[in-house]
Amino acid sequence: QMYRPEVENRGSGQTYDYDQRLAYALEYFAQIEANRSLVFYYSNYSNPFSEDDSRRYVIAGVSRVKSVGKIRNYTDMTPENRKRYGGGFVWGIDLTSHYPNEGLRLPYHAYLDRPEEVERSIVVPPNPRHFKYATRQFRDDDALEIIEAMIKSVSTLVEMGDASEQWNARLDWLHSVVGELWAERGLFPGLPFVLDHLGIPKAIAFFKARTDAGAELEAKDAIFALLAGENAKASELGLSDAEARSARRRWALLEDDEQAFIRDALVRFALTNDQIGKVLGHDRASFGITASCAELRENPYVLAEQFVGENADDTISFSKIDHGTIPAPDLGGDALADVDDWRRLRSLCVDRLKANQSDVFVSARQLIHDVNHRLSFYPEWKRHQFTERYLEVDRDSLQPALHLRTEAAALWVYLREAFDDERLIENTLRSLSTRRNISFRTPVTIAHWSEYLRDPNTPLASSAGDDYARAVASQAEVCSHLFPLPLCVLAGEAGTGKTTVVGALLQAIERNEGAGASFQLLAPTGKAAERLRERTGRRGQTATVHSFLAKRGWLNDNLTFKRTGGRREDAITTYIIDESSMLSLELMAALFRAINWASVQRLILVGDPSQLPPIGRGRIFADTIDWLRSLGAVGELSINVRQMENRALGRGTAILELANAYVRRPPAVESGSDAESADAEKILKRVQE
Repeated sequence: QMYRPEVENRGSGQTYDYDQRLAYALEYFAQIEANRSLVFYYSNYSNPFSEDDSRRYVIAGVSRVKSVGKIRNYTDMTPENRKRYGGGFVWGIDLTSHYPNEGLRLPYHAYLDRPEEVERSIVVPPNPRHFKYATRQFRDDDALEIIEAMIKSVSTLVEMGDASEQWNARLDWLHSVVGELWAERGLFPGLPFVLDHLGIPKAIAFFKARTDAGAELEAKDAIFALLAGENAKASELGLSDAEARSARRRWALLEDDEQAFIRDALVRFALTNDQIGKVLGHDRASFGITASCAELRENPYVLAEQFVGENADDTISFSKIDHGTIPAPDLGGDALADVDDWRRLRSLCVDRLKANQSDVFVSARQLIHDVNHRLSFYPEWKRHQFTERYLEVDRDSLQPALHLRTEAAALWVYLREAFDDERLIENTLRSLSTRRNISFRTPVTIAHWSEYLRDPNTPLASSAGDDYARAVASQAEVCSHLFPLPLCVLAGEAGTGKTTVVGALLQAIERNEGAGASFQLLAPTGKAAERLRERTGRRGQTATVHSFLAKRGWLNDNLTFKRTGGRREDAITTYIIDESSMLSLELMAALFRAINWASVQRLILVGDPSQLPPIGRGRIFADTIDWLRSLGAVGELSINVRQMENRALGRGTAILELANAYVRRPPAVESGSDAESADAEKILKRVQE
């Protein structure tokens, strides 16, 4: 409220109009009603449960407002400053709450040393947008989602035996709040925003007034009767005859399926104006929605399954769609689905699998358990316990969003997109691996490789002559082995010379194909790409994977990946991907879609097999190495040149020795690693000391 465009002060030399700011602050605080409004307490990103790769707000409690104070002014201000700054008002008021009689505080502080139990009871807002300011109003439907999450949290505390509060009494209060929020939410919370989208915001006042009078259904029917040209007086809806005619025309221009979707489904969901525009827009596919309006009307849960907003705050949750599809019975509206409907089950499974950002697939048993656990905290009229049998019976209906696979007498479930991504990557790699080795017009001998690899300016050439020569010879053997292969992996720990080998391979490619050789160096991050540019000198031929995709039209404005519609690159014959261990399943699949593989001669994946898996699904690089080892298509660098240089220059080597203690080695190597284990023990002892 304090930074709306209307508060900007034009012409006076003062940035903001503080009288206008005060008016907006008073308008905001006037919305808070004593003995009725709810206040949620939260912690921003500065909390013990946020990490660099997982920053999140945390709900700490809720209570009902008891009294609302008044805005206070600063004391000891000059008359001039009072005039300039809206009387010198303080940007805040005092609220008194009914806690603990009507409210609760979640006891995270009691479990900070037991993170697993904290994770069971933590409440994270489904939409973080509501918590990005000191205080912000949001709708009853959004509050209902949070209260439902708090019921689950408090129930978990009861299971854990927590005795810090009278949790059963708190549960009773939360359930009473759920009833209040359903009554406030109503059957059609999306209708005011649909009316705004349709260009008749004046009708919103009519709808709200009739809703307050207990005639919500009748008001909704009257509005759509007017739009359809049936008997309805425009004046009753607050519209002039001209405005009504214009509204009818806009409505008539919509396709029948779009009208039906808006009238029968969309009005039930508390989406934002912006989201309604995206869902109804012709470019809805850029926000993940591939379903037609007819399909969305038939199965509104698809909105939660498919919608991808512009950022992490722009979401359509399962709960939001479930609220509209199966409303509270005492509201008098019909449900669009049964509690055990396959559409609901599918959406629950999709929601759970999307939340799991590490596994490509999970067991059906675990998935059904998680779904049932979630539903067990719902009101009785929305509760159901599914079994694995549902997955088998409804298999055909589930297939568009899920893939079911039986393996080792057990059923496993993928997100359909994850399964398709995995198959695309597998089929591409298998196809490349079956191609004949590349033939060359000009042979590249070990002598050539040694020339490309040896750096005469390195201090190792004089101070570690024999050791350096062995390292270069080892790298030359790897180059000679990998160069003719259409698919291979260059693997090595930090400091073993992977980038040096990449530079040598590029020189050999140019030796055979001329200075105009077509190759592309790629890396998952800007930092990795810049390092690759510097060390190879190939600035114009190096890019991040994301920039490569964006240039060819495979990246949406919200930075999500397109699955169709981009241009497939067909002018590059060699691809080298550095830091491949950081590639997630989704990123790798997007890249593979952007390449015409019929024109590709070779693909080289470069990386450290000891690195942690990527942030995202799958462990593509590790799995590919394990598979290509059996085909003899992995070149492994084992001599650490950086350590050698550090020793030669009298620098420390301990950081690399420590890293080496945690290296992931294949089983064949691990079985004979007594010496390496002893070295690891030594370095760990040094750390301990």
